[in-house]
Amino acid sequence: MEIEFTNHARDKFLILERHGFRVSEETVLKTVKEPDKIKAGRKGRLIAQKAMDEGHLCCIRSKR
Repeated sequence: MEIEFTNHARDKFLILERHGFRVSEETVLKTVKEPDKIKAGRKGRLIAQKAMDEGHLCCIRSKR
């Protein structure tokens, strides 16, 4: 499976880091490969979810 990080995703990493919450590419890859839950999104997309801690959920939207 090929995983490509879009410019939007890279911008989101920077925004989150400015707010004191660091999310790494490794965290995203782990969420995609080992999600706690997968939900259906709009336009046939999938949303992989993984708890990061008690108050944060990593949600990754992807094409199949």
